[in-house]
Amino acid sequence: MEYILDERGLTLVDIAPDGDCLYNAVANQLSRVKGYEQVTGKDMRRRAAKYIRENKEAFIPFLTNESDDPLDEFEFEKYCAGIENESKDGGVWGGEPELNALSQSLERSIELIQPTGPPVIFGEDYKNTKPLIIVYHRHAYQLGAHYNSTTVKTIV
Repeated sequence: MEYILDERGLTLVDIAPDGDCLYNAVANQLSRVKGYEQVTGKDMRRRAAKYIRENKEAFIPFLTNESDDPLDEFEFEKYCAGIENESKDGGVWGGEPELNALSQSLERSIELIQPTGPPVIFGEDYKNTKPLIIVYHRHAYQLGAHYNSTTVKTIV
């Protein structure tokens, strides 16, 4: 991963592996954008949940329960409430649906760099703004999947 970031003039910004890492990584990126300096991971959780609720028809085909059946109304609302709550309060981890919701609601692309394969771009249509660049580690911590942020490498 270090080589991939180095090739792009980026360095890793460690985000706590606390179950809120996706939201905190996006908030870290967004905090460098004028008008978003005070944004938090909790803000990102609320934004993602709001967007998914408002665009339910676009998301529901991709959301399933433990039996792999589509979510019913109760399960959908429980899922959205889980997005809103921080991990310490029973919140759920984020993934592709939440990254898509954040990209769409922010009207900004989010680039997800992975150790293998090409980056995944959410919100490819938003080419007029600089993308938010985060990193996905499938097995970085005991918890499993983890997201970190990036920053431009400082030349010393």
